[in-house]
Amino acid sequence: AFLEAAYRAEHGLEPADLSALAVVSGLAVRRGQVVLFGDSDERFRVRGGNDQVPRRLAAALREPVRTGHALEALRRDDEGRYHLTFRGGRGSVDVRARRVVLALPFSRLREVELHGSLGLSAAKAAAIAQLVYATTSKTLLAYERPAWRAAGQSGEAYADLDVPCTWEASRGLSDAGAGAGAGAVLTVYRGAGLALRFATMGAAQDRAASLADVERLLPGSLATARPGFVRASWAASSTAPGSYSALAVGQAALRAAAAGAEGGLHFAGEHTSEAAQGFMEGAVESGERAA
Repeated sequence: AFLEAAYRAEHGLEPADLSALAVVSGLAVRRGQVVLFGDSDERFRVRGGNDQVPRRLAAALREPVRTGHALEALRRDDEGRYHLTFRGGRGSVDVRARRVVLALPFSRLREVELHGSLGLSAAKAAAIAQLVYATTSKTLLAYERPAWRAAGQSGEAYADLDVPCTWEASRGLSDAGAGAGAGAVLTVYRGAGLALRFATMGAAQDRAASLADVERLLPGSLATARPGFVRASWAASSTAPGSYSALAVGQAALRAAAAGAEGGLHFAGEHTSEAAQGFMEGAVESGERAA
């Protein structure tokens, strides 16, 4: 039950749908204790926000990055050039290129018209059409102080409750003053069917249910709760349906197929990374490979 609760949240799939390889590849044992997700350690963050990584990379390029354009169609002509059709604010825009890097999640790429002239291999076409994405949601709760620390707890917990996974998102930001009114933020992470259920729930109901279950996990926290509340659901996103790629039963072969180039087409994004699928590092690793 412990493993099911943990991996349902982490991978965003019901345990029966999750490849066993996804589970055993993450498990580790240190000093006789099971470590659920191996070397996963999210203590570090970018000062000022992670969005600075793509923004500053874009600013350093000689060619400007054009935002607000959605890829609609892709084909290849007899001379080997690629024709890309984008939908922009003022209609369609056509772009020609000798090489193309596709970093769209496959959940969105499969909605693009991929012409037969591209000559995609059967393995690549299957990966684009079939790769499964996680269903996850985050509810961020604000507290006057991290009351759980007084009980010697870190705020990280796994449970067979409607709050299956928590961690203190404010850890490390203000450790020196965190016990003296600096505030704390606790992330509630849900996956699969539980994430879908809370995504369709009213915000007030979500907050009340989350606070109550957190109190069961971390006694004393409810008395310090602040009104602040934020939630995000990738299940309800129109930009990228699904939060990150997941490894479903029988899909191990799709991971390698997702990464390979096809002629002048190159593929990047966490979903193409075998080293760090699901993480920013996977996106960086795959971008370096494609470049």
